[in-house]
Formats: sequence, C-alpha cells, structure tokens
Amino acid sequence: MPILGRAALLALLASSSAVLFAAAPTPADWVKWFSDDFEDGTSRRWRPGGPSSPQAGWTIEKDGGNTVFAGLGGAAVRPKVGRGTDYRLKSRVKVIRGALHLSVRADCTGYFVGLVPNRMYLGRTRPCGQQQQSELRSVAEPIQLNRWYTVEIVATGSDIQVYLDDALKISFTDENPVWVGDVILNAFGPNSYVQVDDVEVTGPPSSPGALRIRDIGIADAVMGVPFSYQLSA
Repeated sequence: MPILGRAALLALLASSSAVLFAAAPTPADWVKWFSDDFEDGTSRRWRPGGPSSPQAGWTIEKDGGNTVFAGLGGAAVRPKVGRGTDYRLKSRVKVIRGALHLSVRADCTGYFVGLVPNRMYLGRTRPCGQQQQSELRSVAEPIQLNRWYTVEIVATGSDIQVYLDDALKISFTDENPVWVGDVILNAFGPNSYVQVDDVEVTGPPSSPGALRIRDIGIADAVMGVPFSYQLSA
C-alpha cells in the first residue's frame, strides 16, 4: 500500500467525499443556545420559517413511543432562538417522502443541507430578493426513506462542515460567505413528509450585559451573536 505524503493526506482530508468518523469538533467554550426533544408535546419554541411558509405544516406526532416534529409539503419553521454567525446545528432526522432541508445562517440568504434518497448536498441561497439556490457540494450516500439519521452542520467563519452519523461528509470554504442568520427546517417540496427530533444548537457564549430574549421571535434587527437567550418555563 503506498504511503501518502503530507500534501496528499491534507488534500484527502479536505475532499468533500472524505469520510472521517468523529463527532463534529466545536470550540470548548461553546454553549447550548437551544434544544428541543418535543417530549412536552408542543411546538412553542418554534415559529414560521417565512411569510409564505405557515407553521401549520409542522405538527407534533408520535413515532412509535417517541414524540417528534413532523413537516409536510414545503412548510418551514425556525426556532425562536438560535440566530448567529458561528454555531452548530445537530438533529436526528428522517425523510419519509420527498426531501428535507436543514438551513443555517438563513434569512433571505443562507446555507442549506438537503437529504434525499441516496444523496446529501450542501447549497446556498442568494441574492436576497431573488432567492436563487445553487448547489455547492453533493455526495452519494445510501440515504433511505423511513430511517433515522443524525445530521450536524458546523458553521465557523467561511467554513461549513456537514456530518452524517458522526462521519464528515462535506467540507466547504466559501470565498464570499453568508455570515448571519437563523436555523430553518424545511420539508422541501410540495409532497414532502419529514420528521425531526432532538434538535440542538450550540455556539459561543454571550457577552456580559447582552440582549436577553424570553420565548419570543428574534427581531430582524438582531444581527448576530453575542447575545443571550432564555426560554420561558
């Protein structure tokens, strides 16, 4: 077996198809911004993903003995907290029909990770007002319908990394990055049916005296971290 030199090894690790089995690395000082396992039977921590995407398309339902959040037919939702620049989104996901998009740094622009049978991809939406979607990276993966997976998206600076079941699948550096935005879950396409569970967002700790937000929507004027947040009981 040939021995890879340092340059060749770095090129392999940077490849979008390289598979590295390790939990997504995050800075040691990052803290939990948001989490929801839906076991309270409500979606009170969520709001509509956009003016044309009613939250009514997402409902609480049972998957065996587990309580999950299910989306239908193009509907999108975003957590009431979690807007920022550098952060990690982690969630268990299942595509029952169609496609699921998980977005970070999302407003009218942003990044999205799509899951469809046998493929996962990273895309970007821009410019604002036109919302044109372009695919940045795509990898062949044996994604199956009606099966749970764990997806992690880590956004740090101009770098976006995507993990599937603790394996690094996509690594992308954007020369003209989208910097700030929300997490959005989208049952992408008119016939889609998806489920998510155990959603968690982590990021840098807030600075002393920063804005506190209590179980309300994030104002559009809030343009990123640091800020602190607190869900009401």
